[in-house]
Amino acid sequence: MDVTTFEAQAQGLRAAGISADIIAALVQMYRIIRSIDQASRQPVSPEQLAALASELLAFRIVVADFNVESGNLRREVTSMATSVAAARAQSQEAALASSAAETAAGQALTKINGLSVQVQIGSEPGGSYDPATGVIAITVPVSAPVPGTAPIITQQPSISPASATVGDSVTINLGAATGADGPPTWTLMLGSTDVTAQAIGDPLAYETTAAGTLTLAVSWSNAHDSTVATPAVIEVEDAPTPGVDLEAVSYLHLDGALPFTGTSAAITGFTAEGTGARAFTIVGTGAEVGMDPARGPLFASGKYARNTGNTASIADGFIALVEFEVDEASATDTPLALATGITLNMRWDGSANRLQYNCNFGSGNVNWNGVTAPALPIAAIEVDPVAETVRYWDGEKIVTVTGQTLTGLSFGQIDIGNSLTGAVTRANVITCGSGAAWPVSFEDALNEYGAGITPPFP
Repeated sequence: MDVTTFEAQAQGLRAAGISADIIAALVQMYRIIRSIDQASRQPVSPEQLAALASELLAFRIVVADFNVESGNLRREVTSMATSVAAARAQSQEAALASSAAETAAGQALTKINGLSVQVQIGSEPGGSYDPATGVIAITVPVSAPVPGTAPIITQQPSISPASATVGDSVTINLGAATGADGPPTWTLMLGSTDVTAQAIGDPLAYETTAAGTLTLAVSWSNAHDSTVATPAVIEVEDAPTPGVDLEAVSYLHLDGALPFTGTSAAITGFTAEGTGARAFTIVGTGAEVGMDPARGPLFASGKYARNTGNTASIADGFIALVEFEVDEASATDTPLALATGITLNMRWDGSANRLQYNCNFGSGNVNWNGVTAPALPIAAIEVDPVAETVRYWDGEKIVTVTGQTLTGLSFGQIDIGNSLTGAVTRANVITCGSGAAWPVSFEDALNEYGAGITPPFP
């Protein structure tokens, strides 16, 4: 029987539940025996080959008692007397044509009986014969399922990418297994919600709709048992809040160094950004104002920057923020101040190591103090005549002062860096005219400064 004919007959074993991998190993073994026959010029009957095939199948059934996935399983089959005896009986029953042929068959049987068959687990089916030792080595794939056992997973399920934000699309890979009767059973859960039906397409994809843990569970089954894959899990995060363009919504916007007149060690003026494009001149006496390319306007408790002639409406409120660096503290460091109308001094109280807001609106001439040694050098305040509230940043949180009567608000002057020894790195004044909507919330503006306030906002 040639190899092609044997392979065709071997395929009939599929009906008995024998896997394609095992059949491939049998065919490989047959091919090796045929090469032995051709080399020795001795006939090998189909019955003898069938006996060897039975021996291999018997081995594969025994494999169930071993760790198939270890990759190093090796078993020696050195005695084949029973199989050879059965093959001899079948040969005799075939009534060979002559005693010479019978003798030849006996010689062939004797030679096969003297062989050793070594079976091992590997990644690919294969085999070899060593005439010097008389050993036939057969390699059976590690993925080949053993008849009567559960499917073997060859690829675990996965979700990619490994992290996602709400609104992202992720790819669902169910993995792979051998020995299963059909496709796997699987579920996709977002937290405790089953979203399996929402994974569609080829390849499968799921568009995330909410934050939470996304879990893919897969199992493979056959008539004997089932195998559960390792779940694939990723975290879906809330989409980040879009950043606020403070320059676009601010009457005054200062962020780092600005174009200036004069020299970097002694500037005479600069123009801030923002909708007001406010031009500042250097006023006062004492130490000069510089322009540090990394930090911005640099003050030394001498001269400072002033802008006048402001007519922006703040009838329905305003927000003022300033980020600063104190190189040498005093009791009256004033990084940002509004005057000529209202009075608002946003200060660093060096004697108490805290923020301070000095103002003459609402409850009158008052000081609102922040916490001692705040983590962030940020002063920020929101004045809302409609809500009759003042809210300010105390260095750790927003403090709300209610019941404030706030009428006739206006300012004509902005001062930056008065009595400050250090730098003003950022500053913003955001206005809200009569009947207008706030262009940005106090919380969002503070978060742009790095305050890290999380929703829900008050």
